[in-house]
Amino acid sequence: MARIERSLLSQSAKNYVRRAVASGAFGGDSHVSISRIAEELGISPTPIREGLVQLVAEGFLEQQPNRGFHVLPLSQREVAELYPIGAALEDLGLRDTPFLCPNRVAELRCLNDRIKENPEPGGEATILDNQEWHRLLLEGCGNQQLMRMLERLRARTFRYEYVCHTFDRPERACQIARHEKILAAFEGGDRPRARAELQQHWQENLDLVITTAKSVFAPPEHH
Repeated sequence: MARIERSLLSQSAKNYVRRAVASGAFGGDSHVSISRIAEELGISPTPIREGLVQLVAEGFLEQQPNRGFHVLPLSQREVAELYPIGAALEDLGLRDTPFLCPNRVAELRCLNDRIKENPEPGGEATILDNQEWHRLLLEGCGNQQLMRMLERLRARTFRYEYVCHTFDRPERACQIARHEKILAAFEGGDRPRARAELQQHWQENLDLVITTAKSVFAPPEHH
């Protein structure tokens, strides 16, 4: 029971810091104080440290010898590298995913409607719903290693999409419409068309993040 409780506390600390980093409460290269977080959350330092180590693996933080944990600066180079990788992985997954059953189609459309109707379109819930939409689309893919890689990549892109408020703009309607085009093509048995729409979707998101995040990207010397 103690191990389960510590795991839950570690996850809580991780989520707390991740939101703070993604929202800009911790600026680029800021020191993340374990003692401060322990005081704010009312928990011991050990599970907090475990949560921070997980955020290092997800690309939110870096751990420096004798200096503790620091926020990684937002990087245009990282965006330009991450999104084509995501596009390639999802394309590979879509090639191996069976055509969708009616229940899965209905589930995906319901999720798309929830994204569209969210009263706080730029918030965390909408971004996570969007990521869940992509996960559900490929859930039938048998390549578990690929799915795990995509899960880690989504953790990295989450920060950029949150900071850039990519769903709090007119382009949000275009993203939702692109989801429907991907789904309609796949539902209709046109896998090549679905793959093409999915690639266009990733390219549009890449262009949007780069355009909207110019003011918060770190200078090239941080790369």
